[in-house]
Amino acid sequence: MKNGFKILLYFIFVFISLTYLSKVYCIKNAESVSIKNAKNIDTYFVGSSGFVKDISPMIIYDNSGITSYVVGASWAQIPLNYYMIKENTKSNMPKLIVLDMESFFDEKIEENDHLHYAVDKLPLNFNKIEFINYDLWDMNLFDKLSFLFPVIRFHDKWNTIKLDDYIRPLADFKNNSVKNGSCTKNNCYGNILLSGILSDAKVNYMQNNNRVIKEYNNGSKEYTLKIKEFCDKNNIKLLLLMPPHQLWSNTKYEELSKWAYEENLDYVDLNIMIDELDIDLNLDFYDSGHLNINGVIKVSKYLSEYLKNNYNFEDHRGDSEYDSWDKDLNKYKVIESDYFKAYDNNLKGRKVQK
Repeated sequence: MKNGFKILLYFIFVFISLTYLSKVYCIKNAESVSIKNAKNIDTYFVGSSGFVKDISPMIIYDNSGITSYVVGASWAQIPLNYYMIKENTKSNMPKLIVLDMESFFDEKIEENDHLHYAVDKLPLNFNKIEFINYDLWDMNLFDKLSFLFPVIRFHDKWNTIKLDDYIRPLADFKNNSVKNGSCTKNNCYGNILLSGILSDAKVNYMQNNNRVIKEYNNGSKEYTLKIKEFCDKNNIKLLLLMPPHQLWSNTKYEELSKWAYEENLDYVDLNIMIDELDIDLNLDFYDSGHLNINGVIKVSKYLSEYLKNNYNFEDHRGDSEYDSWDKDLNKYKVIESDYFKAYDNNLKGRKVQK
C-alpha cells in the first residue's frame, strides 16, 4: 500500500514537472485557439488564417449588435477546427458556428510542424488526447508525447531559455488561452488586421484557376459532418463560409456547393459575390489569400447584415451585460484608424493596376 502511494506521488510529480517545463520550452509565438472564460458570444468563426485576417467581430458588433469571435489558426484544416470547436464550447455555447471552407480540397493532411503552432497551447485534457490520436495525423508515440509535453521536443533548447521563461508559467500557470474580450492592435477578438496592398492581383481568378480537383484525403467531409452532428446535438446552427481568396475557383465552388446541398448544409461563397461586396482586387487584398483593412470592412459589414437577416440574434449594443463589448468597440475604432493611416501610406505613390 505504501509503495503504491509512493509510485502514485512519483507519477504526479513527473506529470507536473513535464507540464511546467512544457510551458517553459513551448513555442513562444504559438497561436492560441481557445478562449479563456468565454461568455456572451453569439457566433464563432472557426477556421484558418483567412478567417483570422478577413473577419472583424468588432465591425460585426458595431453594425448589428451581434457578438462574435474568430477562433482560428494558420493552416488549420477542418479536423483541427472540430477540436477547436469542442474546446471553445465548454464555457460558452454559441448560437451559430461559421466554418471556414478554405482547406476543404487540400491534397494532404496538415503537417505536424504547423499543428504545433495551434495545438501546443491547448489545455492538456481529453479533447487534446482525442485530437492527437486521430488516424490521419499518423503520429508515432514520440509525436503524440511531443504534443502533450512540448518539452520533449525542445529538450535541447536549455541554453536559449532565459530566467523570465521559468517565471512566466508560475505567474499564470493556467493561462492556456486568450481572454474573452481581449482587444489590442495585434489581435482584437481573434481578428488580426493588415494594412499592406497586394501588388499582383489575379483578375478573373475564379475562371482562370479552373482545373480538375486532385484527389484529397484530409478528413474534410468526415469532420464537417462531425461538426454538423455536434452542432445539432447542442442546438447550434452551422454555416459553411468561403472567404475571398484569389486561389479559389469555380470548379471548387461548384463541387462544394453540390456536396453541401446533398448533405443539407448551408454554404455561402463570397468569391462569387466580389462585385456585390464591392471588393477591389487591386486595393482590398493584402496577399492572394488575405484581405487588408479595406477589404475586411466590406466583408464584415456584409456578414453583419447576413447574420442579422438569417438568424434570430439580439442586438446587444447598449445592454449593460455587454458593456465590455461597447468599451472594446471604442478601442477598436482607434486601432482601425491607425491601420487606415498605414493603408493610405502604402497606397500613396502606388500605381494601381487597371
